[in-house]
Amino acid sequence: MLSKIGNVTNILVTATLCLAVVTAYAPQGQAQEIAPATNHFFGAAAMAVGQTSRANIASFEDPNEFPPGTVCGIIINYFAADGTLLTSPFRGVLDIGKTIFVDLNRNSLKAPVNRVPFRVVVSVIGNPNLVPDPCGDVRATVEIYDNLSGRTMVFIARPDTLTTEQTEPQVRPSAPLTRSLAARIFALATVRVSFGSGL
Repeated sequence: MLSKIGNVTNILVTATLCLAVVTAYAPQGQAQEIAPATNHFFGAAAMAVGQTSRANIASFEDPNEFPPGTVCGIIINYFAADGTLLTSPFRGVLDIGKTIFVDLNRNSLKAPVNRVPFRVVVSVIGNPNLVPDPCGDVRATVEIYDNLSGRTMVFIARPDTLTTEQTEPQVRPSAPLTRSLAARIFALATVRVSFGSGL
């Protein structure tokens, strides 16, 4: 009886060692990094009750130079003076050669004061495998306009633009960025932006 238990134990130990060796020497999949996000950092501004902040994003590339359906991923963050998000980030896509905008109405924010200081970061995610880069010439502006008249009160046209590398390896798209691929990238990508405690 003890002989049978010893044989079973030897078989289990041998099988475990074989499994460990196979696992250790098995070819490992190499993850590639996703394209770094190009971040457009805007200076601080403030909006009061009855005003709306609008982020405008435009692609200046010729859509005829790229495969049909090629888009740029866009993430827009509105940060408060303390560096926290004023609202959840907007995630969408920008068609090549077109313009989009995203509004944040001051009246929709729960804030104890009339004027809410903020700053905007527009992140653009493209496909590094396409040459030329379809998202290489995306420009952004921010404006604050009056809700009643529609008149622009503040216009910020020249953001600081930086490219930040992702720190976690992600899957690199091998095809043009399309709406469905952009949705998957947004689920994977985390754009890390560090801010101080004040404006």
